[in-house]
Amino acid sequence: MFFMNDFYLLYAKGGIISYDIMISFSSSTGLNIPLLSDFIIKWTTVSEETSYNIISACYITLSICLICGLFTRISSLFLILLHIAIFNGSQLYSYGVDLFTSIALFYCFIFPTNAQFSLDKKIFRKKGTNPGPYRKILQIHLCIVYVSSGFVKILGQDWRTGEAVWQALHQIRHNITIPLNFV
Repeated sequence: MFFMNDFYLLYAKGGIISYDIMISFSSSTGLNIPLLSDFIIKWTTVSEETSYNIISACYITLSICLICGLFTRISSLFLILLHIAIFNGSQLYSYGVDLFTSIALFYCFIFPTNAQFSLDKKIFRKKGTNPGPYRKILQIHLCIVYVSSGFVKILGQDWRTGEAVWQALHQIRHNITIPLNFV
């Protein structure tokens, strides 16, 4: 929600980074936000900026529905499609956490996440299920991801020498200065 005002500037064809540059860094030509915007414009009479506002409002609404447990399977299905569309065409803004978010949304779609503390349970009177087996599957998945990532890092020369850690810590986004005016 904090970048909703800048959503159009970040993801539009004529945004801060041109669509041609953004799509050249993308690994696939699948669903992305400009294509989704073009689809909305084609079927409605709204402007391009309004279509981006509709997309961001849908993303936020579906996220709130998933958090509250309202229509969890439908919300997670459409939310994962929107999430993939947002991060598929914007590889320059992606740094890996979005992949874990996609995995978590997929698990929200597959597993009965609406079974414990949700509005679906209260509205539709569904009985609860034991989340233990589903939690174990997620834990196993995360263990596989982290173990395979660790093996790749062990095999990499930059990780063994410490250069990768040095480069990661010296990126521009980590150069945070703390003002000491209050002392």
